Amino acid sequence: MADDVAQMHRLAVAGRDALEQAMPQLADVLTSADQAILKTNAAAYLFANLREGLAPGAEGGIEDEMALVAPWGVDLAGVRVPVSLWSGEQDTDTPARHARWLSTAIPGAELHLFSEEGHLSLVYGREREILDWLAQQLAVTADPKPPGRASRP
Repeated sequence: MADDVAQMHRLAVAGRDALEQAMPQLADVLTSADQAILKTNAAAYLFANLREGLAPGAEGGIEDEMALVAPWGVDLAGVRVPVSLWSGEQDTDTPARHARWLSTAIPGAELHLFSEEGHLSLVYGREREILDWLAQQLAVTADPKPPGRASRP
């Protein structure tokens, strides 16, 4: 995690006033790939979601920050469902090395690394690929025939 991003997380835990003072620096933390996303229609959607999520207060953000440093309570070696990890090499918020580590900790996990993507650009730039992977997984697990019936030719 970039030092600036880690500092933003610490400020969030310190409270809204500290975070509000630091927010103008956010653009400096984002890579050019992520800054480009903030110049698209996706930015309005992103900010609307942030605004709605933070409307009740800082508790949700604080809980998110605490979850980053708390034990997950999951044995990653015991995961037996398909896992696909997607990460941008330019991501300063959740670095690609975290995805690499997860891919070694979760048996059979697929790792997709993109040298040109950041944190936001990965989600908004690769959305179709990610959704296609999820749809494939659903298709594989779906059973189109009721049990005990043979399919007709």
